Amino acid sequence: MSLSATEISRVLGELNDALLGRRIRRIHQQDAQTLLMRTSRAILCISCHPRACRIHLVETLPERIPARDFCLALRRQLEGKRITALDQPGRDRCVRLGFGGPGDAAEFVLCAELTGRHANLLLLREETVMGSLLPNRSPKRQLFPGRPYVDLGPAPAEPAHPSRFENVAPSASIAAHYGPLLETWALDSLRKSVTGPIRRELRNRLGLVKNLRRDRETHRASLVGQHYGDLLLAQLAAVPPRADTVELPDLFFEGEGPPPLVRIELDPRLSPADNAQRHYRRAKKARRGLAALDKRIPEVEAEVAPLEAALETLIAADTETLGRLAAQAAPKALSPKERRRLKSKGSTNREPFHRFEAGGGEPILVGRSAADNDRLTFSVARGRDAWLHARDVKGSHVVLRLDAGGDPPHDSLLDAACLAKHYSDARTEAHADISWTLRKHVRSSSVPGLVYLAQSHTLRVSQDAARLRRLQQGRSGVTRLLRGLDPD
Repeated sequence: MSLSATEISRVLGELNDALLGRRIRRIHQQDAQTLLMRTSRAILCISCHPRACRIHLVETLPERIPARDFCLALRRQLEGKRITALDQPGRDRCVRLGFGGPGDAAEFVLCAELTGRHANLLLLREETVMGSLLPNRSPKRQLFPGRPYVDLGPAPAEPAHPSRFENVAPSASIAAHYGPLLETWALDSLRKSVTGPIRRELRNRLGLVKNLRRDRETHRASLVGQHYGDLLLAQLAAVPPRADTVELPDLFFEGEGPPPLVRIELDPRLSPADNAQRHYRRAKKARRGLAALDKRIPEVEAEVAPLEAALETLIAADTETLGRLAAQAAPKALSPKERRRLKSKGSTNREPFHRFEAGGGEPILVGRSAADNDRLTFSVARGRDAWLHARDVKGSHVVLRLDAGGDPPHDSLLDAACLAKHYSDARTEAHADISWTLRKHVRSSSVPGLVYLAQSHTLRVSQDAARLRRLQQGRSGVTRLLRGLDPD
């Protein structure tokens, strides 16, 4: 539960004594919802956590994350200025901190709206919004940069609850109260983010098994078509023309008494013999389907047990293990240099490539389009990386990252060549020729996606469904999680 208006009012007395007139030395970001403002005497913590909105002093700087846009803007505007005002308008869950020079009126106002899930921290100048810590969550107020600030309005009547922090200096009690809660929530969130993909994959596998078994029962029911065809061929004269159903005695009945009648559906547009062939075809299709399902169902069922075991392990894992697994499951980010090169070419936040992982662990990047091919080859790939493309057909550029340089491992090169074939117009061909070289031997042209090779080698690859399936499955965070849980 967040701080109530009464609790905020109580802590403001302590904040006034510690902060009023003090100069802001540095502003830090603890997490996406929390900022820290350091003065020579105290450290102020303001958090817009939806379940733990609060404002109080902390004794030491906690672990922090790199400053984001709003924090950087506050550093530019507020660092070096003094806190000239600190009040609680309307005795609501809102705190306004004024900043200015010595003896000056507040030039900037930092408005902390500590209102639960709609909480936010806004920087104001002359009552105009300059920026906010979080996106606008209010359905009624348009709190966007450049818009006039609209206050919270009349405060609703607050239930008469006793304050949880009655001591004269409540900051220590507030920090002690929320510290364990935040750790628990963070651990729960981390565990949910790690177990979520496993749970979804497990649910999908179980649903697939259920559907496959249902299909198997449908195919088994269709096997009776063989019997229907035999009966029709044995009694063609007994089938009336253009009938949609017929009842024939079961000539193959081996029990006692007269043979039972078997009701057979017919297509009135077909002759009796053609209807028999129609039932034979259905039975043949059912036999093929049963053979495929009898092979597929055990394969899917075998995938369920590792997922269930992984889920149990993750539920019992500690914070350190969960953090390590989450980092391993996340796709490897571009280096700062690569991000700068992409940004200089006017790219969006979307990566210009699909990510895969070779059997040897090397990343494989596959361009999404002709323009993305150029960005991948000339903005992301390095000179020592292997570059591949299907010969004489349109297709994606494929880059096999090679940190150590030298010749690429043969099996990893085959993985990249398999993807080069799959993401080209030769996808359906039984065989394809793949050109490969080092990136430093690739030259650009004026046509997006078209390149010239100073030298290259040719690798002939065949259709390999198993290899392609392994590469596609390896893209998922679930596969990376299971790999991280593997003791080997």
